[in-house]
Amino acid sequence: MKLRRSVAVVAGSVLLLSACGGEELPSKSEFISKLKQEMSSEMSSLESSGIDKAAAEKIFDDFLGCTYDEIKGDTELLSRVNDGADDAATTAEITKKATACANDLQQAAVEAATEGSAGG
Repeated sequence: MKLRRSVAVVAGSVLLLSACGGEELPSKSEFISKLKQEMSSEMSSLESSGIDKAAAEKIFDDFLGCTYDEIKGDTELLSRVNDGADDAATTAEITKKATACANDLQQAAVEAATEGSAGG
């Protein structure tokens, strides 16, 4: 699975959502909902790895919620994003903040896949 790509998808999507969404980051539930749509191929990759749909959704909800929590308090970063900064440095900063979330995502996916293969 290429779940590391997920962080880059989130970083890019955060830039788009923030730039288009006005002064503030969307609510946590809006953020999760919109990004789950953006990451449907990653969600499908989890399901094709033997993880049932409900478990895959929970893994992504946890990952996206974690990412939201990591960036929501960084007013300087959000200000740059809202000012239209879509440079590599801004994306890299979002990615860096979400690294622990990505590690948790990968671990949860491995555990769920292992449980799925052991149970079925």
